[in-house]
Amino acid sequence: MHLARVTGAVVSTQKSPSLNGKKLLLVRRVSADDDRPILPRAAMKWR
Repeated sequence: MHLARVTGAVVSTQKSPSLNGKKLLLVRRVSADDDRPILPRAAMKWR
């Protein structure tokens, strides 16, 4: 598991039926040890 900060939401015109009702978020991993830039990733909110 990684600690991440939510930076935005992902909007799509089409997605898989299995993702219906699920919210997709744009997150950036938080690291206390490392100052190098970390690319944002998409994550799904489960609840």
